[in-house]
Amino acid sequence: MKLLRIVIVVLVIALLGIAACKRGSKIPAADANADPDLKLASEIELKRIHSGCIDCDDHTLTLRRGAGDLFADAAVIRTDLHTNKQREGKLSAHYYNHLIELVKSQGVLDMNDEYAMGWLDSLIVTMRVSIGDRKKTIRTSNEGEVPVPLWGIYMAVDGAVAYTKWNDAK
Repeated sequence: MKLLRIVIVVLVIALLGIAACKRGSKIPAADANADPDLKLASEIELKRIHSGCIDCDDHTLTLRRGAGDLFADAAVIRTDLHTNKQREGKLSAHYYNHLIELVKSQGVLDMNDEYAMGWLDSLIVTMRVSIGDRKKTIRTSNEGEVPVPLWGIYMAVDGAVAYTKWNDAK
């Protein structure tokens, strides 16, 4: 009798699990609801140069995806500006799509072309963004003196790149 109860409980749990899986396996038509800009070719490039600093980590991060597939991973290239050595990897579409959406939501394409110019001995940042045929380049002479939404984009790019699957990783 005890064994029969256990079997019944296990069957009920299994059936509930199967029903939940079937209900949850309905994949929404992502293309129907997705931002159409996510299907366009796009690129985000962030270049950081530490002025007045010898042997600092001057580098460029380039995140790029071709047109067509919003589920495709983005290519990531990190270039050391002193040696020109490059590191290549892939960033999941999840992170890349969120970066593109963040760039748009913060109005990067409508921002000024320059901020905090005229500084010496500071962190110089140049950001280039392209989404389809829309392009924007923003130059700064001091990363710490830019509007918070722009600074947030800088930080978001760094945060997303932390999830890159590098080709040379062991």
